[in-house]
Amino acid sequence: MSKCFYIGIGGTGSKCVDNYVYSCAAGLGPENLWLGMVDQDEGNGNVERSSINIEQYQKVRKILRTPGLSDINSKTNLFKTNITTFPEHSNWPPLKSSGTTKPTLKNIFKFNALKDEIQDIMSSLYHSEEELTLELDEGFRGRPSIGSAAILSRIHENEPFWQNIFNAIDAAQQGHIVKIFLVSSIFGGTGASGFPSIARLLRRILELRGIKDNVYIGGALLLPYFSFPKPPEDEKGIVAYSDSFLEQTRGALDYYGRLFDEKNYQKTFDQLYVVGWDPLIQLKTFAKGGPNQDNPPLLPEMFASLAASKFFSDDVIEDGIYHIAREDEKSFNWQDFPNINNKSNNYVKESIAQFTRTAIAFKEIYFPFLTDKWTKVKNESWIRKTILKQGIDLNEENNKLNLTTILRYFESY
Repeated sequence: MSKCFYIGIGGTGSKCVDNYVYSCAAGLGPENLWLGMVDQDEGNGNVERSSINIEQYQKVRKILRTPGLSDINSKTNLFKTNITTFPEHSNWPPLKSSGTTKPTLKNIFKFNALKDEIQDIMSSLYHSEEELTLELDEGFRGRPSIGSAAILSRIHENEPFWQNIFNAIDAAQQGHIVKIFLVSSIFGGTGASGFPSIARLLRRILELRGIKDNVYIGGALLLPYFSFPKPPEDEKGIVAYSDSFLEQTRGALDYYGRLFDEKNYQKTFDQLYVVGWDPLIQLKTFAKGGPNQDNPPLLPEMFASLAASKFFSDDVIEDGIYHIAREDEKSFNWQDFPNINNKSNNYVKESIAQFTRTAIAFKEIYFPFLTDKWTKVKNESWIRKTILKQGIDLNEENNKLNLTTILRYFESY
């Protein structure tokens, strides 16, 4: 059994983590999974929502998959994935604030203590007033060059967030298969900087430890797929502008092209999935970061989840770059979803449909009759066989709490 790791980097990455948790609930994930996020903006609404989703998933899975506590059919894939992440440690912010001092590139690298020639180099690479002194507590504001320097300066083996991955890499030397999947946008700050930086660092660690087999690195790279209004006048400066997404993407793709030029560069990814959307999906609001950055779930993020599921489930990892497409330029249908598990893409449709029907049936039918209306149906076969014959007391407070926990998860889905 493979050791599987899914890491969402930046705001888009954390949204994809949220989507992947629901994919696991629908039965599309691996047997065991560790997932986490890398986002400097700890207060980001997308990060918070994903952390809550991880915690709620684990609670529901415990209720439904604990032997003796539930009679869920062992043949169903619902909530099959054991997510081992500790929700309180699900996000790693590369830079920690020190008291009232907010992190900047200047204080990260102790700029004033550097030799004059090093200061000159940094000043030539980064704008001295805007970029070197930019407060980074809410992310890298669409500036990958800032994010790369910050992230690479802070990844260490003794960081609890990274220990799981480094320990798994060591286990590969004993024959264990390790699969690491990264996902981010190509047009942001944290994601665009962290995606290649983290992948190359992992490759470097494998090289230093002499590990040539059993560790595979895959990733989903999201090209521009949404846009948002221009920031208000008082927010202008170093913030993200969706108008610049395509220009940033063009330059970044040239860089990624060189990463896959194995004749002149070290191999970085075993598999890369490229996801975009045309025309861009229009969002209604702008937020530079913090709790207000809580964007709605969007369909392209589902493709990132299915890419990860395929990567985790494939017995043989074939090198390559894959991109999404649709049969009809003017429409989208189930057949446009990719295959996973070497099955037809009906498997994806059936899994999502099964989970959706379960969620709706529980919310609209079973929950009301398992709580305040159960006496009205106590003679029906479904409740007699599954509940009353087992001696379950529906008035017991813990049972009520469990039913409400399941309801809340289905409502969030």
